[in-house]
Amino acid sequence: MTPKSRPEKRHIDPPTLARQLRGDLDAIALKALEKDRSRRYGSPSDLSADIGRYLKNEPVLAVAPSAAYRARKFARRYRGPLITACAFACVLIAAAGISIWQSVRATKQRDRADAEAAAAQAVNDFLQNDLLAQASAATQSGPSAKPDPHLEVRTALDRAAARITGKFDRQPEVEASIRDTIGQTYMDLGLYPEARKQLERALELQQRVLGTENPRTLKTSGKLGYTAYLQGDYARAEAILSRAMTIQRRVLGPENHDTLDSVNHLAIVYSYEGKYAQAEALHSQALSIMRRVLGPENQDTLASMSNLAMVYAGQDKYAQAEALDGQVLKIRLRVLGPEHPSTLASMTNLADDYVKQDKYAQAGILDTQVLDIKRRVLGPEHPSTLGSMNNLADDYINQGEYAQAEPLFRQTLEIRLRVLSPKHPDTIMSMGNLAEDLFEQGKYADAEALFVKTLGISHQVLGAEHSTTLLFLSNLARLYQRQGRYSLAGTYAEQVLAGRRHALGSEHEDTIVSAADLALAYISQEKFVAAEPLAREALEFNRKKQADDWQRFRAESLLGASLAGEKKYAEAEPLLVEGYEGMLARKERMAVPYWYHLDRAREWIVQLYQAWGKLDRAAEWRKK
Repeated sequence: MTPKSRPEKRHIDPPTLARQLRGDLDAIALKALEKDRSRRYGSPSDLSADIGRYLKNEPVLAVAPSAAYRARKFARRYRGPLITACAFACVLIAAAGISIWQSVRATKQRDRADAEAAAAQAVNDFLQNDLLAQASAATQSGPSAKPDPHLEVRTALDRAAARITGKFDRQPEVEASIRDTIGQTYMDLGLYPEARKQLERALELQQRVLGTENPRTLKTSGKLGYTAYLQGDYARAEAILSRAMTIQRRVLGPENHDTLDSVNHLAIVYSYEGKYAQAEALHSQALSIMRRVLGPENQDTLASMSNLAMVYAGQDKYAQAEALDGQVLKIRLRVLGPEHPSTLASMTNLADDYVKQDKYAQAGILDTQVLDIKRRVLGPEHPSTLGSMNNLADDYINQGEYAQAEPLFRQTLEIRLRVLSPKHPDTIMSMGNLAEDLFEQGKYADAEALFVKTLGISHQVLGAEHSTTLLFLSNLARLYQRQGRYSLAGTYAEQVLAGRRHALGSEHEDTIVSAADLALAYISQEKFVAAEPLAREALEFNRKKQADDWQRFRAESLLGASLAGEKKYAEAEPLLVEGYEGMLARKERMAVPYWYHLDRAREWIVQLYQAWGKLDRAAEWRKK
């Protein structure tokens, strides 16, 4: 057999056979042939043992020992288990690698989300604080700064709002944030329908992305509820704000700023709904927390004081209301300056307190100052400016300056019809106010037509027992009374009294005024027996609740006229005389339209003496 034929015999190519013969076998052969006896195998059995070790993949004695050599031999000897172990290790390493990769990816996604949220917040802060908020006079104002009334952002705002749709489809939080900001800015501008549209979309996005109990979602919900209130939709406002407040108290806590905002706004809604007890409870809770947490001069604390004062006024606690409003105004004048919207609101509130206490001249001075500033700062068509125009016109009416009131009422109505809507509560009030002014000027036909139209809208929008509807109904009854159409006056006065008894209760001041008005209508129709209990009810209430008010003396006069009609002259005389003289002494505290009751009281005294046969006394009083 030739050397070339050996590999073929073994079915191995020559290079492979050469590799197998190198290494251990070379070392064994060289050791067996070593010339130095001491370095050769000691016996044939030693050689055989080394060959056996080679065949078992164990380290042979012919090769110098090393860690690497022993490791190679170990790997060859246990090749199967090692391959399995290595495979398992590779799987573990791969799994660990995948886990690490996923973790890195999740971290990157979280970082990207955080970056997007930060970007959204940055956009929001820029829009609100650096651009859009400049439209708000509150942002521009300060003790040493005057707002620029010529800033025109409405066009830019409308365009921005129109371009939002579709631009942030993959960034719903960004879209919600921007819409929320634009909605707030529309609200600041008095553009409530536009504000509502933006806030509704922002809330929809936040509820889907963040959840219904997320603080940002709840804050937007509160803004939407307040917008509903500003639009006169009190039932919707109450529902939204009540839900937001309940969740915020549980999730954020009762002392959280957003929670307190919802509490205050809900209490304001309760006030406009005539739910004064509920409103006072909420305002008192909020004010107690704010004084403790924010401090007595914090602007939110002051706003809460103003809100509580409004509730006091609604419950005829005028002295308490004036005291609170006076404190707030004093602080705001010092801290914010006279042209800040919050200061102007305090001036308006204090003027309202003066009106409720028949201090018409003082109210007129404040309302004139407020209107001048608002026209300059907010513009002539801002809802707050229109409110002040209405207030000043009311002051003119109370002082008998009807001709000066009419253009203010007409201008306010024209703008509200155009900017708000014919069915907005503020527009309805403007219609009723103009009708009252026309009535006081003796323009009865025009006044009646406008009253009837206003009543129809108010009944439809606000309801039959809403305070505004009943006020207009009362004014229409007064118109018929003044015209001598006593039967119609009585019919409407009966409806007003029934509505107020049901809505406000028998102990409310407005209910008592309605009782007195109905007594007047009955006396005018010579229904003296029907008038007497109504007059007694009014007198008892006024003696107990407001003994020094002119209404107390009007009630005495009404009771005297009822008794005189029943021929109880001796009993009627002191009531009629004291009633007239009491009103006369308080004439300056009576709104001029109510001077009509002075004239009627004097006429009843003359009629008493004539019917009683005391003609000299009748002539004496006739001269007065």
